[in-house]
Amino acid sequence: RSKCILFVTGGAGWNLGSTMQKATVWNMPLAPIVAKDWGSFVEIPSQVTSVFYWWEPDPTFLLLQPTEMIFPEHDKQEWAQAIQTSAAEQVPVEKYVSYDLESLAPSIVALLQGMQIELAQVKELMMDELR
Repeated sequence: RSKCILFVTGGAGWNLGSTMQKATVWNMPLAPIVAKDWGSFVEIPSQVTSVFYWWEPDPTFLLLQPTEMIFPEHDKQEWAQAIQTSAAEQVPVEKYVSYDLESLAPSIVALLQGMQIELAQVKELMMDELR
């Protein structure tokens, strides 16, 4: 019986290369699969215990209550050399508005500029929609 843990990804193999580098360096017995379509990508992690590629904020896997795998802090120099054994660079979640919103509704733009919401709050809001 295999002791490998399934690593589920989709698309053209989202994050496959860097995940397999991490698996090799950090001695993680992963067996990668690329789901054939979005439906399969979403369904497989709910049917079998696995590691899967995911991004936030996104409600797709929230009900599974996944745990993030933590790697050493992003090493920009190593990633520039295609050594991807540290964490990926964090991508900020930003607010964007229509180019003319400031002239059409300056008070709304001011409200949005002053607004901050934590990822935990975003997850709570998404969970409310899933229930």
